[in-house]
Amino acid sequence: MHSVSPKTKQTGDYVAREVTGDKIDFSVGQPSPESLPLAALSQAAAHRLGSPDAELLLQYGPRQGYLSFRQSLAAFLTKRYGTAVDAAHLMVTAGVSHGLGLAVGALARPGDVVAVECPTYFLVPPIFRDHHLRLVPLRTDDHGLDVEALAAWLAADTSHRPRFVYTIPIHNNPRGTTLPAARRRRLLALAAQYDFLVLADEVYQLLSFPEKPSPTAAAVEQQQQAQGGGPAASNARQDAWARPEEGIAIGPQGASAHEPLPLPLRCYEDLRGEAGSGSDGGGDTSTSGTEGSGGSGGGGNSSRVLSFGSFSKMLAPALRLGWIECSNPALLSRLKEDGVISSGGCIAQMSAGLAHSALELGLQDAHLDGVVAPGLARRCAALCTALRRHLPECRLQQPRGGYFVWLEFPQEVSAKALLVRAEARHGVRFTPGPACGGGGEHCARLSFAFYTEQELEEGARRLGEALREHMAQEQPAMAP
Repeated sequence: MHSVSPKTKQTGDYVAREVTGDKIDFSVGQPSPESLPLAALSQAAAHRLGSPDAELLLQYGPRQGYLSFRQSLAAFLTKRYGTAVDAAHLMVTAGVSHGLGLAVGALARPGDVVAVECPTYFLVPPIFRDHHLRLVPLRTDDHGLDVEALAAWLAADTSHRPRFVYTIPIHNNPRGTTLPAARRRRLLALAAQYDFLVLADEVYQLLSFPEKPSPTAAAVEQQQQAQGGGPAASNARQDAWARPEEGIAIGPQGASAHEPLPLPLRCYEDLRGEAGSGSDGGGDTSTSGTEGSGGSGGGGNSSRVLSFGSFSKMLAPALRLGWIECSNPALLSRLKEDGVISSGGCIAQMSAGLAHSALELGLQDAHLDGVVAPGLARRCAALCTALRRHLPECRLQQPRGGYFVWLEFPQEVSAKALLVRAEARHGVRFTPGPACGGGGEHCARLSFAFYTEQELEEGARRLGEALREHMAQEQPAMAP
């Protein structure tokens, strides 16, 4: 029936989701089995368990995670982010999902509001609902979160006071978009004005695709500050994400393909002159009267940003290892007081040890630069090229990193109805837009991370056949 039968499969006791048979399943948002670094982790385990005092790694660990691991992680992130990371601002988690649950459990009360991008990562809303939070959807567009729509909602009624805004600001799941720097500054200014916390899910920050050398985002920031002061000095000064230079081709997120990707979200927070909590909201981000250090970069005590990262996508999901970065000591202290953390100590002590050796031995760098990033880049390019070839009537944005492509079918097509036909008759699956926290009825999320380039091409071909068959049979019924 199909010209190519997928060879990429996973089955057995170890996996949460089996992938078998002849279907190509674009809904699988997991790394390819062939990219999982068994040899590197075996080497890391031997190194860590053979180190002095290794038996104490098997003991209960410090709540925040042991210091030398956090120092190695901070050094790694500093190099990768292009901006300084302080080990004192890092706390070990069991991945982003655990970190989000930890944060909302420690920093919110039942009935509080969390404003969430729509569409969003579809497994995040249940985490918030488990903590009895009320969800408010926020509009997104081709540039990510529509921050002005958020501003209008906040200003419309004094009851519109969220405790949190949740965003995936780079290589977004599901849309693949990246939030421009101007919007980042505006979002964090709103957080200060209305006193809410920003939950920045930055799991894809380190999964940008290799590109030609260009000025770093940090260099762009420094140049702008030298020309016009701090990040809040002038509305007229916007970075190249908002105003690409004349003559440069515009990329998929409204920016030149040569423009640097933004720094982590907290780098756009202006804390100068700010102390304690804001005046228009109901949150509590104060630090018992201590004053922030000021300046940009989220270094002050009044920071409202919690950044979430993970080793799941860049090393191995089963490590269940991630981190929260937050420069506000009052917020970090409340996370460490969580009941589970207080009882058991570090939530991922052994995994931290393995990752520590992977960092120290250069195994993480080698895997990220040699396998993960270039592999994802090739797969993304293969899928986007195939989608343009086999589904020319559809619209897509080609991301510069991450795992996902957001595909828009013609407006009259129901992605849910198409999925039924595509799976039953053409051997291809995807995640329909409405399943992504309320995405468009005619949209779909496609993951390119799991399959080979040849299999992605075949999946796009099958999807194109399914779409044309669907439109041929459904459109007469929809005509007036």
